[in-house]
Amino acid sequence: MNPYETYKTFWEALTVSRETVKELSFFVDKLQKKQIEINLISRNSSDDFWLRHVIDSAQLTKFVSRETTSGSDFGSGGGLPGVVLSILNPQIEFKLIESRAKKAEFLNEVVQEMSLNAKVFHDRIENLTHWKEDLITARALAPLEKLIPLLFPFVKNTTTLILPKGKNVQNEIIAFEKKWSAEIESHKSLTSEEGTILVMRDLKIKF
Repeated sequence: MNPYETYKTFWEALTVSRETVKELSFFVDKLQKKQIEINLISRNSSDDFWLRHVIDSAQLTKFVSRETTSGSDFGSGGGLPGVVLSILNPQIEFKLIESRAKKAEFLNEVVQEMSLNAKVFHDRIENLTHWKEDLITARALAPLEKLIPLLFPFVKNTTTLILPKGKNVQNEIIAFEKKWSAEIESHKSLTSEEGTILVMRDLKIKF
């Protein structure tokens, strides 16, 4: 399969070049080989890997400001979306946060072999020394009600949070708004009928 030709419509919509897709292919090959040894992604989500994981992650770049210079991907796992976004946005210095040792080790291998502008942090989010970030991403990590309190210490006035969500997104927003406020944009996912991408800015706690 030629991933560029197969998904050409998506790459053109995201203005991703053939050369960049080749870089993504190198990452995908490494991930799929490592998946045989350790569970980097859910076993039942490995079908149509490019669409369900790579393009699903790549579409987040549409919402990344050109002024962004630093980003953190919390719960990076196998590098989705953190490694994909790092490949697509080499000007951004990414931090990839992963609590599981084997996954963090894999991420380090990818970062070093691909010379990505990224650094891996092997720790739980709640144990990290806080820093303030331009961009925050987290894919399939936790519902908003649990996720936002973990991420808030890393948020500044100008931080953008880009959070892919599934079919329960409206219920998550309702629970979130009991304690938090934010400017929220909801965007339809390119890869899933049930998927929504939340873009949050001006995140504040109500009490």
